[in-house]
Amino acid sequence: MPIASPFDLLILVLMIVFSGLLLFGFAFGKLPVDRTQRQPRQTQLAQSAVLVTCALIWWLVGARSTEVEAFARYVFLGMSLGFLGDILLSDLLRIRNALILGMVAFGVGHIFYILGYRELQILFGLEDARTLVITLVVAGVVSIGTWMGLVYVPEGETALNVGSLVYGLVLGGMAGYALALALQLPAFLPMAVGAVLFLISDIILGNFLFRQNRWYLVGDVIWFTYVIGQALIVFSNATALTLLAEAV
Repeated sequence: MPIASPFDLLILVLMIVFSGLLLFGFAFGKLPVDRTQRQPRQTQLAQSAVLVTCALIWWLVGARSTEVEAFARYVFLGMSLGFLGDILLSDLLRIRNALILGMVAFGVGHIFYILGYRELQILFGLEDARTLVITLVVAGVVSIGTWMGLVYVPEGETALNVGSLVYGLVLGGMAGYALALALQLPAFLPMAVGAVLFLISDIILGNFLFRQNRWYLVGDVIWFTYVIGQALIVFSNATALTLLAEAV
């Protein structure tokens, strides 16, 4: 692992904790009346907190004073805003407009991820404009199509419909950007998979929240795809640092 001791061990311990929270939270969680989710909110938020901590360690220890530092900082900021979004959507704070505020938090987080991808693009010379344009266009089409087919509510509030569309386009752009980098440098494929999982998770979440499409364990499907996606993005720091070391 491209990080100094004992932080490599700390990262390993944190990932064991993360895996335990994810698996045991699901295994021992209780199904609510609507049978949509076993994973408790407490273990979900704990998993996000672990990923924020990992992102912070990658930034302050692994990438400090290297050419990957800016990318690691953006990933930390993106993951931190994702954690804030998780808190808002969990409804633990009981505040008004939690859904809108959650979308704003996640949306800004996606912008930070995009800024991080731009740092990787420059650092590793991934300047194939054609690939980037094609993936962004495809991502935009997918975002609009899934919004129209799975999220948009004709009789719903205009602010929520417009907000969900804008959010979907930003999220799609984030996933498309990551995919464009992976197509040019396959080592970033896990990062791209993470971004696409994030996109899939939020499409299902939008269908759940806006269309009220509730099916067995839908909440767990949303959470597993989301948090594994986030983990893959956070640990793309290891890929970037490894590639940097190999280039020296």
